[in-house]
Amino acid sequence: MRDIYYSLFNGVVSRFVVFAINSIAVKLLLAEDFGSFSYLMTIVASFAAVSAMGMGGGVNKSVATHFLKNPDFARRVVTSSIALITLLIIVCSIVLFNFLNLTQRFGISSELVSYAILVLLVWLLSIAGIVEGGLNGLGEYKGMAINSTIVFLVVIPFSYFSISLWGVIGGVLSLLIYRFLAVSLNFITLVRRGAVSFDYQISSLLQKDTFDVFLKIGFPAMLGTVMVGPTIALAMTMLSAQTDGMRELAYFSWVYQIYLMAIFIPNMLSGFYLSKLARGDEHGYKLSTVIKINTGFSVSIAAILILIKSFVLGYAGVDYINSAEGVYNLMACVIVMFGINSSFSSYWVANSKVWLGFFLNLIWAASLLTTVFLFSETRGAEAIALGFLCAYCIQFCIQATIAFKSTKATTGCIP
Repeated sequence: MRDIYYSLFNGVVSRFVVFAINSIAVKLLLAEDFGSFSYLMTIVASFAAVSAMGMGGGVNKSVATHFLKNPDFARRVVTSSIALITLLIIVCSIVLFNFLNLTQRFGISSELVSYAILVLLVWLLSIAGIVEGGLNGLGEYKGMAINSTIVFLVVIPFSYFSISLWGVIGGVLSLLIYRFLAVSLNFITLVRRGAVSFDYQISSLLQKDTFDVFLKIGFPAMLGTVMVGPTIALAMTMLSAQTDGMRELAYFSWVYQIYLMAIFIPNMLSGFYLSKLARGDEHGYKLSTVIKINTGFSVSIAAILILIKSFVLGYAGVDYINSAEGVYNLMACVIVMFGINSSFSSYWVANSKVWLGFFLNLIWAASLLTTVFLFSETRGAEAIALGFLCAYCIQFCIQATIAFKSTKATTGCIP
């Protein structure tokens, strides 16, 4: 039972560090600068999610399953994942960042410095999932909780002074220091447990059994990731091209950080729901049960956020009270729709329909981007929030129809 608390504590602290950095940034930066900072970090995070190739889950499962019986295989999976992702990022980052011309957004005259910072941040974000996956597979929940606490105590004061002194680049450095410390401490723990080794030859890292981990677990997970992070980044790119685009991005980005905190617990509970939905006995859950739990929780959170709306927007500044209220109200509705739709996500995996989840995310992405394309010029920041709401409503209608028909045809009962 203690492992559950350690795991939850680590997740909460890690999520809160990112939220705290953004809270400091929105308070100290001008709206346009916070918009630039948020946009840049979204691009970096999206690229890192794709570059990680979904290998965090593959490493987690491989280490948990094989480390005691076949430690060599577990070590090769961890090591090959780190090596492969490092090579991929070195090759692809230069092309991507040169294409996006993000150097100007940093305000740094040296392209070399800009690229070095961005590539390092992407690499740390990508490697973090693999290192954490390895530690989860080893059951090092307490060690991860201790590491996240140390990082929190160091990064928060550093972030305040860094952003105060250097503005946008100070915010980027704050995230860089955060990821560097977190990855370093967790990696040391991973090495101490003997779950990684760099003594292997390249040929041994490319054996079929290690490559199968990517094909069977990493690749489907990566496709799902492609539909989320980059979609949001592309939506923000559309908005940034409009008049006062960076200011409008700032309004959306601050509300989006609140939204991410609000949906954190439903995300954390997805694994618990999966185990309950997968059971066929009296101790299992029906889909309708999960939907009721998630809906009740999401409605409660959305209602609380509406009640404290003036405080949340006022903290960021007077401009946010006047210009971000519509975004805030829409995203409160999105919280509820996300909670409902996340119930289906666990349901599809429990019923071995992982690829259906991918196609549903594809529909979600197309709906969001279409809405932003149509309304970004006239609705500004509200266009992305409206896109989220429309996308989740469409996704819910499709998921509910498929779940109802498939379950009724199989069992004659309502899911």
